[in-house]
Amino acid sequence: MLTFLSFLFACYLYYLAHIVVHMCAHRSLTRSRRLNILVGNLLSSAHLMVFSGWRAAHVLHHRFTNTEKDPHRVDSSLPVYLLTHYYKLSKN
Repeated sequence: MLTFLSFLFACYLYYLAHIVVHMCAHRSLTRSRRLNILVGNLLSSAHLMVFSGWRAAHVLHHRFTNTEKDPHRVDSSLPVYLLTHYYKLSKN
């Protein structure tokens, strides 16, 4: 039981870390741009992603929400989306 509760707690911390990464991507966690980048890089590494690349894709997502250019748009099945997501990002 303790192992399962530890797993749930770890999942919750992972989720919270992504919220902080999202705030850093919008440069709204702190007033310091450098601190936002530093925290974003540290926490996004726990998610096995590069902060600068994720931030660039997320900015495009806000600019082109639900259009053909939206890198986060899911317009196909989940497996196809996951396999082609990074290819779409590399083309932008």
